[in-house]
This record gives sequence, C-alpha cells and structure tokens, in this order.
Amino acid sequence: MEIEYLTNDNERYAYVIGHVDTGQFMAAVVEDGYELSHFEGHAWMVELPVPEDLTAEFERWFEFCNEGEEGAFAVTWASVH
Repeated sequence: MEIEYLTNDNERYAYVIGHVDTGQFMAAVVEDGYELSHFEGHAWMVELPVPEDLTAEFERWFEFCNEGEEGAFAVTWASVH
C-alpha cells in the first residue's frame, strides 16, 4: 500500500488513493512510523492549481471535495503525527 503524506502549517495527513480496508491502512501508517491523531476514513480529493501566494512553498495543491466533482478521486485518509 503506497501511502502519501501531506502537510500544512497545522496538520499532517496520510492518505492512499482508493477506498481501502481501514484496518490495513491504519496498520500501514503505523508501520511507516506515524501515530494516528484522528482517523477520518473514506473521502474524495481533487488536485487544484496552487494558490498564487503559495507557489514558492508548494508544487502541488489538494483539497477535499464531494464525490462527482470534476477531477475527484477516492481516498482513505487520517490525521497523523
């Protein structure tokens, strides 16, 4: 399971593309050396252009969205530390 990690000023998130088994996902996050601070479950994300004022800090920008939104993809995710 290939887990991706995103950060912002306040939070770190772990996610994997697709709605996968949550037990396997949580075990993989712990194996990577993280602790779950809050498990969120299944959701949808979309990649958007990086806001102009943040282009120096970020190469890519993702936001949570609704199923069916253009470009949306399924994720299983959690807040980690």
